[in-house]
Amino acid sequence: MLLPRLPWVETIAVDMGTWQTHICVRGHGVVVREPSLVAYAAERRRPLAFGTEARKMLQRGVEGVTVVQPVRGGMVADFDAAVAMLRHFLHQATGRRLIFSPDVLTCISAGVTSVQRRAAHGALHSAGTGRVNIVETPLAVALGAGVGLNVSRACLVVDIGAGVTDVGVFCEGMVTSATFIPFGGDNLDEAIVRGVKRRQGQTISRTMAETLKLQVGSLNGYAGRGGSASAAKTTNHNSAMMPGLPEVDVSAIPEILAEGLTPLVDELRWILENLPRQQRAEVEEEGILLSGGCSLLDGLESYLARQLGLPVTTATDPMSCTILGLETILEDLSALSLGGRRLTGYPPPASQCVLLQGMGFPSRSPLVKRLQPPYPAVAALVIVAGPGAVVGRYSIPKAQPALSRILPCRTPVSPRLLRMPVLWQRGPRR
Repeated sequence: MLLPRLPWVETIAVDMGTWQTHICVRGHGVVVREPSLVAYAAERRRPLAFGTEARKMLQRGVEGVTVVQPVRGGMVADFDAAVAMLRHFLHQATGRRLIFSPDVLTCISAGVTSVQRRAAHGALHSAGTGRVNIVETPLAVALGAGVGLNVSRACLVVDIGAGVTDVGVFCEGMVTSATFIPFGGDNLDEAIVRGVKRRQGQTISRTMAETLKLQVGSLNGYAGRGGSASAAKTTNHNSAMMPGLPEVDVSAIPEILAEGLTPLVDELRWILENLPRQQRAEVEEEGILLSGGCSLLDGLESYLARQLGLPVTTATDPMSCTILGLETILEDLSALSLGGRRLTGYPPPASQCVLLQGMGFPSRSPLVKRLQPPYPAVAALVIVAGPGAVVGRYSIPKAQPALSRILPCRTPVSPRLLRMPVLWQRGPRR
């Protein structure tokens, strides 16, 4: 059970991805967007650079410098490098040395082992954080993409990152089922390296493969082998775009990408086939929501729609869905349940809210003070009324609108207010 947050303790959300790390500070938004890289000297005694500066060293091939990727496949692969990177980014996010260790909210793929879960928890704790709360990635992605908590029909959330793909069924603020696929953008880079070597006899680096994927990689109109493909429009202009690199026939890149996406398509088909009948019917109607850096691949949305036979849409800001979702959860951590798979506590519809006034409470009672502002200055108590509604530990069999002291409440009710101790009740105690 989560303890109440102390007012003088900073609350931070951290999305430690394979290729990029985001940090959000409560009340200040996303303050850190840096590559998940650490540059060490050759003897590896102390880190030299982090994030963007480390990436520049990697691209320039600085001698005597080794660039380490602490997170691979969505998991902590180098514990010491992860701790050093997180400590640097946390100091950059807060801008000062904190007296009290900040509470941290982070996300992790569903279905990981307890060892991998402890590694992520231990890295954050060793970096100088206090309590660490962990949620499943599909929940954060769905909230960050703008899926409402009151949506009653299930949708499939697919977050394709650099090292791992998180898949989850989201419905009514809860991830009903989730898993992860060990596939990401790094696998596509490796597929391009192997495809170019096999087809053209050219050996290219992973960096060039990523450049080809971003600049000329497109699945728009690709219909498979023997079909008409828009790749015919793509000619070999890579020598002009990337001078100094070997000649590569880029017209074959769409076919290489399609072959590289085969494991992902097969896994998604298997997941859809194993969903319960009702969820599968709802997903077939609502479709798939894409997020993550790989969802920006040109033509991926239409390609998956053709392969799976489902409507596919991409989030507005796919690169930031996870951290934006964590920022949403950060506003009310106590609303989490089911081990980080469910978020509750949001205000119910106005028709289910009533305001009880004049129940004999002193006008200067602590309850009235906590109701201001924007609530009236008179003694009041907010409850949720309805057939079988439960308020705190009390049960209300049905609403009684005939009472003159029960008035409709059109003021938005905060989740924290709904969880306040009930000082008045009608009906038997549970």
